[in-house]
Amino acid sequence: MPATLFVDENLRRGFRLVGVVVTTGEIGRARATMRAQLPRGARRVHFVKENDARRHHILRVIAALHLDTVVVEVHEARRTPDARRAAVATLVGWALRADVTRLVFERDDNSVALDQRTIAHTLASAGARGSLEYDHVAASTEPLLWIPDALAWAWSRGDDWRRAVEAIGATVIRP
Repeated sequence: MPATLFVDENLRRGFRLVGVVVTTGEIGRARATMRAQLPRGARRVHFVKENDARRHHILRVIAALHLDTVVVEVHEARRTPDARRAAVATLVGWALRADVTRLVFERDDNSVALDQRTIAHTLASAGARGSLEYDHVAASTEPLLWIPDALAWAWSRGDDWRRAVEAIGATVIRP
């Protein structure tokens, strides 16, 4: 079944991309679940702004969705465009193997052009040009981007927060 990989980044102590796979048939239910977590008056769930009790609650909600999760973590010292290129290329390779048909990144205007070049190059190198759609959208318009935001935040904090992501069954890749 066609699936979309929703992706966010985290720059704390290195560079990482976190993605969650949502099959086309589950997108509506997963969006409704995440919209139900939206605080009154807010445009999005943003983990950095939540208190710990809400963070724990939201992580339990995410775990109950049973989504495939991937963490692409680049060595701590590499917070450069090269780190992003390596992470995006690795993520695209993983997405192709996981039968993902679409990538949706949280929009960061500083990264869009680099990501587009990296994705196009990676797809061409894999002989898979045109097999994967991709886009960058604002998190306020796509509730499923709130999931990788939460998981990336938790992963980067380590300790019990990271264990919560590990309990979900995340695949970790270090290029």
